Amino acid sequence: MKANGPGNPPGDLRSDLTRLGQEVLEMSRSLQGRYADVKALNQIMEQVNAGLLPDQVMGTIYATMRPIIPYQRICLLTLDTEHGGEGQACAEWLGDDFEMALPETPVCVDLMSAEMQRLLKEGRTLTFSEIAQLGNLCAQGSLYRLMCEGGMHSALVCPLVALGRPVGLLVLSHRHHGAYTQNHANLLDQISGQLATVIEKSRLYRQLVKLNELKNRFLGIAAHDLRNPIGVIKGYLDLLSLEMVGPLNREQMGFVALMKETAGGMLNMINDLLDVSAIESGRLDLRWRELELCDYLTRLAANQRLLAEAKGIRLELLIPEEPVHAWLDPERIEQVLTNLINNAIKFSDPHTTITLSLSVEGGRLVLSVSDQGRGIPRDELPKLFEEFSRTSTTPTAGEKSTGLGLAIVKRMVSAHGGYVDVSSVVGMGSLFIVNLPLRHKPPASAA
Repeated sequence: MKANGPGNPPGDLRSDLTRLGQEVLEMSRSLQGRYADVKALNQIMEQVNAGLLPDQVMGTIYATMRPIIPYQRICLLTLDTEHGGEGQACAEWLGDDFEMALPETPVCVDLMSAEMQRLLKEGRTLTFSEIAQLGNLCAQGSLYRLMCEGGMHSALVCPLVALGRPVGLLVLSHRHHGAYTQNHANLLDQISGQLATVIEKSRLYRQLVKLNELKNRFLGIAAHDLRNPIGVIKGYLDLLSLEMVGPLNREQMGFVALMKETAGGMLNMINDLLDVSAIESGRLDLRWRELELCDYLTRLAANQRLLAEAKGIRLELLIPEEPVHAWLDPERIEQVLTNLINNAIKFSDPHTTITLSLSVEGGRLVLSVSDQGRGIPRDELPKLFEEFSRTSTTPTAGEKSTGLGLAIVKRMVSAHGGYVDVSSVVGMGSLFIVNLPLRHKPPASAA
């Protein structure tokens, strides 16, 4: 028998060391597994937090969560709890390995059943090793069938609660018996809060969209109903100013001029409101035509030059020597350029120059309007294209503004597939650049 020595520990000690080594190895494997789970959960939560609509979030979960929680079907249901205990659930999203279709009608959920009340009150995921156990939770109704159809045998049901109110259920199911453990439920609980927040954000977003549509409808109706009578008033004021109904003294002419200016401002605002309403509601129809832009801009500049010269401002036009043909909506592009030139006139002093230019760069049209006016502070440029926004720069002759012109410019340019850039230096002037695709035929959407 070999004697125990320094390098030869007793048998009991060797056994203890072997067992300890195995336990350390198992602990290491367990920690590696937990680390992988936590890493996967963090990635999922980052993508969930970045989402706004359930479709975006559920697609991420369906694609990335399988390594940590097994499933063959995921269903997201949003709850309508406004009708007391007789709630309904709308199946918002279904990910299924067997191409099962979403039900077209709402799924009935009895929110007053004892099991459902416990689920919603505790706010924790329940595991069902056998599908039959779901009977107590959702009876043998449409929710039960949705979770069980296709040979599913086990399930996880996760309540989604936001601001203390149940907003949905996330249901995972699998064809294997006993596929889920409490560890799976705990993992799902860790992302349930974020999922509930997404559902609540989605609900609020849909409400906001409806309210915005209602606002656009109201603006459209109000502006349309106001435009005709104000147009009539302005027409009569034109007759008075031309003395077609009798001579006016200087004071009366002043009153008429003031009323004409006010009516004209109101008419411009109404037209801007109608444009905003049309754009936001998706009713902005572009009438595409092929234009020769050099001639087009020459005529436009001639019309605007009268307004500029009335204020002692020079309007220059820089165009290529060769003709430039492109498909655009001439009325909308005229509206864009007129807005930009009128703004330049408003914020420029007499004896300065405004330049309208056209060039073709890299297969795109570049239209620009530059001025030598008062300029815009750098920190105010980001809000320049927002509705009803105004900068601290004031017009040089007290001209009025609706605060909608540049917002309309940006959206009309976007409708053409382009974008607007702006640069400005206080005291030196501003440069607005409209960048558009150079189309040699109308877009497919216009066909």
